[in-house]
Amino acid sequence: MSVAVSEITLMAWVDVAEPGARLVYHRGFLVVDTTPNVSTLGKPALEDLRATANAAYRLSELGRIHLVQERLGPDRFAYLAIARPHKGAVPSASVKQLAAAAQPIPRKGAPMTYPDNTPSVGDMLNMATGDLAQMPVELLAALQGELDHASKQLKAATARFSAALEVRYATRAAEARRACGKDTGTVRLADGDYTVVADLPKRVDWDQEKLAQIARSISDSGDDPAEFIDTKLTVSERKYTALPEAWRKGFEPARTVGSGKASFKLEPVKAP
Repeated sequence: MSVAVSEITLMAWVDVAEPGARLVYHRGFLVVDTTPNVSTLGKPALEDLRATANAAYRLSELGRIHLVQERLGPDRFAYLAIARPHKGAVPSASVKQLAAAAQPIPRKGAPMTYPDNTPSVGDMLNMATGDLAQMPVELLAALQGELDHASKQLKAATARFSAALEVRYATRAAEARRACGKDTGTVRLADGDYTVVADLPKRVDWDQEKLAQIARSISDSGDDPAEFIDTKLTVSERKYTALPEAWRKGFEPARTVGSGKASFKLEPVKAP
C-alpha cells in the first residue's frame, strides 16, 4: 500500500479544483493505516499519509473541501476530498502541474460524511453494529479507550457546568422558594430570553433502628405496622450460600435467579 496523494499534491489540487471536483487521497482504513504498530505501512509512508490526512482535515476546517468516504469493502474505504466554492488568487502554472498529478474520480453513489476521516465517538453512532463488530481488535481497543476518555471528559464537563449554574442561580432560587414559603421544590427564574427551571428535590431519610422500634410499638398496641411502614424482605447472596443445604432448600421457592446485562472489556495480553 502506498500513499495515493501527497500533502503538497493535495494542497495544490485544492487551489485549482472546480467546486464539486472529487479527489481520492487514500484507499484503505485510515485510522488503522496511520496507527503505529498496527499499520502495515513503513514508517516513511505512514508519516506521509498522516501528513496528507492532517492537511485534509485542516482544509476542511478552513472550508475549502468537504471530507467524505465511500465504502469499498470490509474495513476498506475510499477517502475523498470534494472541492468547495472558494474565491482566491489565480494559480500559477507550477501549481497547476502539481495538481494535475491528482486525478479526480467519477461521481458514484452517495458518500457517507466523515468529518475527521477516522472513526470517532460521533462516527460510531452512524455505523452499523455489525460493521463495528468486524473491525480489527486493535481498533476496537483504541475505540474503547476513546469512549472511556470521552465519558470521563463528559462527566467532568457536566459537573463543572452544573456547578457554574448553581453559582449563578442558587441564591435567586433560594429567595424564590422562601417567597413561596417552601424550602424545596421547583421554582422558575427569568434570565434574558430564557426561563431557568431550578429544582431542589426533597430527600427524606429514616433512621432504621428507630423506625424498627416504632414498628414494634405499633404492633404491641394491636395495630398492623404494615399499614404505615413499607418493608422489603431480602437475603444477601453471601448469607444464602452460607446456609446449610437443608435451609437453602427451604428458601429456594422464594428465590429467582436472573442475569444482568452482559459486558465486555478489551485488555492487552500480558507478556509471560
